[in-house]
Amino acid sequence: MLRKLRILFIEVGGFGLLIAWLMWKYPELIDDVIPWVALVIVWHVTWEYILDTPTFRRWAFALGKKTKPMIAWSLVFLLGGSVSLLYWKGIDKSLRRLSSIAEARAIAKRSKQTTVTTPPENKPQLLSEQHGTNDKATAKVERRTAAKTQIDPFYLAVGPTMNSPNRAMLGEITGAFEQQGKYTIVPLNVAVYMTITNLQPIQSEIEKYLVEIKTRRGSWVNLTRIESRNFEFYSIADHPHKSVQVELTLLDKQLSERWLQPHETVKGWTFFQYPPDSDREGFLHVFRLTIGDAAGVIFVSKELSAKDNEGGVQGATLKVLPGQKDLSAAEWKYIE
Repeated sequence: MLRKLRILFIEVGGFGLLIAWLMWKYPELIDDVIPWVALVIVWHVTWEYILDTPTFRRWAFALGKKTKPMIAWSLVFLLGGSVSLLYWKGIDKSLRRLSSIAEARAIAKRSKQTTVTTPPENKPQLLSEQHGTNDKATAKVERRTAAKTQIDPFYLAVGPTMNSPNRAMLGEITGAFEQQGKYTIVPLNVAVYMTITNLQPIQSEIEKYLVEIKTRRGSWVNLTRIESRNFEFYSIADHPHKSVQVELTLLDKQLSERWLQPHETVKGWTFFQYPPDSDREGFLHVFRLTIGDAAGVIFVSKELSAKDNEGGVQGATLKVLPGQKDLSAAEWKYIE
């Protein structure tokens, strides 16, 4: 038993080192690797504590003597494949659940803060607090003044933006990728050209961003971001057999492995899908952005609209490439 525990700890530690190395060297692969690592670990535990036990070996040996080898091996493969599928389903469901919990906590945390998380030691002290005064009116005026003079860590803007009316309809720009000679279409319900400027006096690496869209009834829906760095982009409209490829600047590529220097600006397109059953109220072209950087600074924007950025002349261009492609036979794929 102790030997098995030592082997288990060594292997889990080895997997931990592997994950750490991947996060340092190839962070974009982590989401794809973690389910496989989890599958290997649960199968290792299954082998050590169920399959590689005297009781199970005696049972398997007795069954093997009563069954023809071909049937026995078929049963082994069938049972092993079924268990693997159940494990994989459970791992996928667990990871999705963890993701939804983390997202809910992020939204709850975001709703409690209006601008940026400021460490207590860096929080400016009011004069009334410094002198020990209890003048509530003075303290109220000071807080209003401090709020007005506080500098946001980022400048955020959106526009132009493009929304499809509902989840089932393609947007004006559609993502697609080719695999084994066949194309798959990824509907892009929302396209946002986003501008981010680092207003901090130090460099900043953007680690994450969340985008919410406002419904016609005034509620907010958290959009599903599409990782589109390896996509081709097309304008399909109502004629998929005459799809026209377009070239554009992606925000994720601009942010990848890059530190924004003080007052540096990045711009680019980013794409989203509506979550299932979220499009019943209809949507406005109004957004709310949450930005988080590697230093732990989290900034929540005010309501942003493309109308606020009208008249801009920089960047949001789409280059139409020559030729057409027939995507009428392509399958559709939703992220969730």
